[in-house]
Amino acid sequence: RVPRSPVLHTSITQMGAHFFGVAINGVPLQADDQECDESCHEVMMDPSGFDLDEHNAHTDATGRYHYHGIPQGIMKDHSGQKHSILVGHAADGFPIFAQYGYKDAVNPGSSIVELSASYRIQEGTRPDGNPRDGLLTEDYEYTPEGSSLDECNGRSGVVPGYPSCTYAYVITNDYPFIP
Repeated sequence: RVPRSPVLHTSITQMGAHFFGVAINGVPLQADDQECDESCHEVMMDPSGFDLDEHNAHTDATGRYHYHGIPQGIMKDHSGQKHSILVGHAADGFPIFAQYGYKDAVNPGSSIVELSASYRIQEGTRPDGNPRDGLLTEDYEYTPEGSSLDECNGRSGVVPGYPSCTYAYVITNDYPFIP
C-alpha cells in the first residue's frame, strides 16, 4: 500500500534494505542488497555477482523478483526524446520516473535531458582499510553540485500525469540508481 495523497517531509528517512516502491507492473523496486547490515553491496555496480537479468532485476533468497535499476522492460519503447513515463510509486506515495525529464523541472516546454544523480565515490579508504571502489553504499557521498536531483534522487516539478508541481523520484543510470 502507498498513500494516495503523499506528504513531503522536511527530513530524510533512510530505507536501508527495504523495498523503495513498486513498479507499474507490480514488481518491487529495491535500492540495496537485502542481506546487508551496516555495509550494503551496491548491486548495480556488480550486476553479474547478483545475477541481474536484462531488466536490472533478479530474485532474492525467498524467490521474490525485484528491480535494482531502471526497469528496462517498462522503458523498452522509450527513446529519451520525451519525458519518461511513470515507472511506479514509492512507499511514501510519490511517483517514480526513469532517467529522462524536463531540463527546467517546472517548464514542460523545456528540452528533455537525461537526469543524473549527484553522488560520487569518496576519496580514501573505508574504516576497514580497503579502498573505496563503489561496490559498497558507504563508498558514496552526496554532492549537490552539478545535478538537478536532490539527495533522495528526486525533485519537485511538472511531470506527466501531474500538471501541477509535485515531488517525483527519478531512477537513474548512476548511483544510487533506485533512490
